[in-house]
Amino acid sequence: MNRRLNTSQGMTLVEVTVATVVLSLIMLALVTALRTFGNTYSAVEGTVERISRVREVNHFLRHALRRADFPAAGAFRSEGNALVWLAPMDRVGTAGGIIWLRLRQQQDDLVLDFAVPDIEEGLDTEAEPPWGQDIDSEVLLSGLKNLDVDFRMQPLLDWEPWSEEGANKLPRAVRVTMQLQELAWPPLVVALDGYTPET
Repeated sequence: MNRRLNTSQGMTLVEVTVATVVLSLIMLALVTALRTFGNTYSAVEGTVERISRVREVNHFLRHALRRADFPAAGAFRSEGNALVWLAPMDRVGTAGGIIWLRLRQQQDDLVLDFAVPDIEEGLDTEAEPPWGQDIDSEVLLSGLKNLDVDFRMQPLLDWEPWSEEGANKLPRAVRVTMQLQELAWPPLVVALDGYTPET
């Protein structure tokens, strides 16, 4: 009697179970890696967008502060940690002109207020400008922990806070320090074009 040997054997139940477990572990590792990559990409993209926004704000403030106008005493001043100044601005859709600007901290936002001076009545630098009446305020940055403004009244002097003596002249330079949540950023230092040295 000849016995036929069955040479084609299938996989045993143990082999199938082990293969399934190994495949499941590989799939789990792949899904975890993809999820981690997605989360990292989102975090990096958010940080890049935030840095880009801070750079835009710094560029705008540097330009607006550098061109500060000083037609009369009080046209450039500090109110607490807020900075108020006059500067020529271009307005979208309309003619530009001299506009009051106020940089301030409102809770954890960096806010820029605008006011159009009444040219017909003359420029009154002692009266409170009509903030937000013609142009809405703009939130420049969120997540602001602290805003500090210091001044250098003359080229060789140290940085100092605002004093009433400074209201009669334009300082040589302004330093704006913004402490942002989860983002270190160097102070913005701007030399003012309209500064005239004392004689």
